[in-house]
Amino acid sequence: MISRLKRLTTREKYLLLCAMILLTLTLGYQFYWLPVQQWGAREQMLHQRNIIMQQKMQLHAQQQRFTRVTLLQGDLRAQLMEEARRQNIKPEELHPDSNKVRFQLTTLPAPALWKWLDSLQNQQGIEILAITLRHDEHGVSVPDIEVGPRKKEIP
Repeated sequence: MISRLKRLTTREKYLLLCAMILLTLTLGYQFYWLPVQQWGAREQMLHQRNIIMQQKMQLHAQQQRFTRVTLLQGDLRAQLMEEARRQNIKPEELHPDSNKVRFQLTTLPAPALWKWLDSLQNQQGIEILAITLRHDEHGVSVPDIEVGPRKKEIP
């Protein structure tokens, strides 16, 4: 093989060298550069797909939060009235707010009131925000109660 190489003319050696360089570049492009380029394009596409997926998930989570809060606000009064009906309690002067409900109870004895409030808080997921005692014109203490949905951590 080496003897054949020595017998080649300068021009043939130069053409052989050019052919080897061209072959090396072609093989390098085919087996190294092209796969790396394809891998990079695939990774970029996956990265953009992940970004779009994260944006969709964030949008979905925001919609879920909004839906949960809206449902809690809308259902709070109904849930309160249903629980009161089950316990034969008639709340007076219901004042629904954006995320809470204020009401008064005038005809309920204290032990039954505490039992009902405990049931609201522990079983119904309603949080007691405030209880204010005021006196009516006859000197009777009237509880003014404010409740709201229990705050849950929404990831």
